Amino acid sequence: MAKYSVQVFCPECGGQHDTGIKLSLEDGPAVEQSMGEFYASKELPSDIASLRNNTFSCPRTRKTFVQDNQNDVFLVPIKDWSSLTSDPSPTHR
Repeated sequence: MAKYSVQVFCPECGGQHDTGIKLSLEDGPAVEQSMGEFYASKELPSDIASLRNNTFSCPRTRKTFVQDNQNDVFLVPIKDWSSLTSDPSPTHR
């Protein structure tokens, strides 16, 4: 099962930031891919869809923002899951 970090494009600074959200997916992408691309032909799980309601903080500007464009939310493969200290969220298929 592949492990992923969720990252978002930041409209405040133009960078891409880690959200601290980690996922375990059965058939996730082999390389970084946007949620919009990955779930284009699949149903978006409700807990992932709820990310649209989250506010994120830009570490550079310290401003908060909402990223509701699924093409600007990214699944980034994690190679060493065991090094993470937080518990993974539920598995998605």
